[in-house]
Amino acid sequence: MSVGLVIAEDDGTYCYRSGNADIEETISELERIYAVKPTAVMRKIVTTPNAKLQILSDAFRIRE
Repeated sequence: MSVGLVIAEDDGTYCYRSGNADIEETISELERIYAVKPTAVMRKIVTTPNAKLQILSDAFRIRE
């Protein structure tokens, strides 16, 4: 799923730009929480399950 949070500029750099009010509100709230509790935000990012990563990991699991 793509929500268009980043655009490629002509000079090869990337820039945040959503163009969606709901996403802007969510990003603003995340920014507010990160300013107060950065470790909690980072922990959530790291510990949130990633389905695609789990599928890849399962593909290499040795089964009996």
